[in-house]
Amino acid sequence: MALTTDARALWKANNLNTYDVLDRGGWIDDVPELPGAPPWPELAADLTLAGQPTSVDECAQMRLYREEVLDFWREHPGEKSRLAVQATRMLWSPVPSESDESGSGLARAARKTLEPAYALVLYGLALAGLFVAPPRFAALAVLMLGYNTLAAMVFAGTARYRVPWDFLLALLASFALAALWERYRGRRSAGAQSPSAPA
Repeated sequence: MALTTDARALWKANNLNTYDVLDRGGWIDDVPELPGAPPWPELAADLTLAGQPTSVDECAQMRLYREEVLDFWREHPGEKSRLAVQATRMLWSPVPSESDESGSGLARAARKTLEPAYALVLYGLALAGLFVAPPRFAALAVLMLGYNTLAAMVFAGTARYRVPWDFLLALLASFALAALWERYRGRRSAGAQSPSAPA
């Protein structure tokens, strides 16, 4: 099932309908199904439970969706480029595109104000941390965050795909905060040791 599901999801993130669906706030689940495609495993299970026994050739479906994706990339490179830019923007936007109107007014307000404010502060401190963190760690963090961004460009971007990697941003931010604290302590220490001015 994983092969079919993943290939189908990859196709849903890579076709001519994807950009518009994501741009209006939908998700790849809302992308119309591939015309003429056989039932995917979940649908086949529902049909079987409804009294219409349905079999699934998952390997054939995986190949079908994979070929559709490769055809899309080959025949529509401009559209794929637009999707890659859109995915990157959605991945790194401090205002999550999946924020909705559910929950209490306080929860909605927090999603629209506190969450973006936290993300912006985290981004700023992480960027500063790149200059004070040990070079090997900084290089590893950039490499891993770059990998996550590249994966989003191939598939689709959303804040929930970035959040598991935010610990790298937090670690970089901690180096920046530690450097600021040491500088503050150094200035206080220097001020306390300087001789007082003569009366």
